[in-house]
Amino acid sequence: MKHTKNLKINYKYNILMLTILIFLVFFLIANIYTSINHLTVEKEVKRFESENLYGFYSHEQENAIMYNWTRNEAVKIPRKKGDVVCITIGKNRPEFEYIYSFCYPYIKQKNRVMYNWTRNEAVKILRKKGDVVCIPIGNNRPEIEENNVNLKITINDKMKYSYTMNSNDWKLVLINVKGIKDDYIKIKFDVDKTWRPIDLLEDSVDERILGVKVGEIYWE
Repeated sequence: MKHTKNLKINYKYNILMLTILIFLVFFLIANIYTSINHLTVEKEVKRFESENLYGFYSHEQENAIMYNWTRNEAVKIPRKKGDVVCITIGKNRPEFEYIYSFCYPYIKQKNRVMYNWTRNEAVKILRKKGDVVCIPIGNNRPEIEENNVNLKITINDKMKYSYTMNSNDWKLVLINVKGIKDDYIKIKFDVDKTWRPIDLLEDSVDERILGVKVGEIYWE
């Protein structure tokens, strides 16, 4: 009887140990699988500099425009670098205008001037439609007469022009691009000072970081 009792105890003990062992094995496998997936995602994120994860074809370039084609679905994991994410999409549009850092939508003034605010830098890539590009620029920064804003405009990373903004009036910048043979031109705007209306205007709740106003660009 004693021997039979010991056998029953040993049997229960073995069953318990086997159950614990199976649990530990599954736990270990689950952790390994999770770690592998985590490493895979980290590898993909690093490989594509924290951007493309899946569903994107390799980078292509057309008239200075860098882009990816997607498949039916695609995912990007960009590193957070601000409060507003700006996504430009297109599908072989002949009048395609590529913009980044113009994250604030067009605003229409009473004088019918349509414009965007930039931040400290912004870029537009436009189809070339003439020999002279006409760029309206403005700035509502208070006390700009004493605290001038310096604007640099760069065309196709080569032609550089500097302007001092010392009033709130609109200015028209005319740049001769006749020598550029490309179908598109890249216009980059850089300012040395930005401002927030909430910091400089009484009763303002506008927390946007503003650089310069750029009106609708046209050609001559």
